[in-house]
Amino acid sequence: MRSVLLFTAVLATAPAALAQDNQASGAADVAGIFAPFEGDWSCEGHLVPSGRPLASQLNFRILSPNLLTKAHTDRAPGRYVAQEVWTATPDGALKSAVGSASGIRVFHGHPDEGQGVTWDKVTSGDERQERFIYALTSAQVMTIEWWRARDGVFALGDTLRCEKMAAGPNG
Repeated sequence: MRSVLLFTAVLATAPAALAQDNQASGAADVAGIFAPFEGDWSCEGHLVPSGRPLASQLNFRILSPNLLTKAHTDRAPGRYVAQEVWTATPDGALKSAVGSASGIRVFHGHPDEGQGVTWDKVTSGDERQERFIYALTSAQVMTIEWWRARDGVFALGDTLRCEKMAAGPNG
């Protein structure tokens, strides 16, 4: 719980500092890479290999040219809730921090030729490797795959198909 509260405090104070640092340094334009993700998404999928259904609500917001936030909330009976920050470092590398009940995880990003992004967890020691693949199949549809590795072999953990929700009257 303490790490989630700390992450929430970082989320509250970091956007302005990160945005100023990235804008001043000429970092890669995250808004250009992630603009297609901005908005609200409704997702459905399943855990692999059990087939247990999953349903999630995702909210992406671009806060500055080099800073995007994502809120991920599973719908019942799921329990996963996470806050994420996606950004570009001054040298143009993509990085993400994910805060959830299990703690804070850090990922390096790799753009996928304008079709999405792949995030690989930064690991040390015997930590489990993880990978998230966000693939845009159209302006209104994306898929998300969560992969995990055991003994260096990746296996699909869950998959979601997401549809962008229509913007409300206020945007």
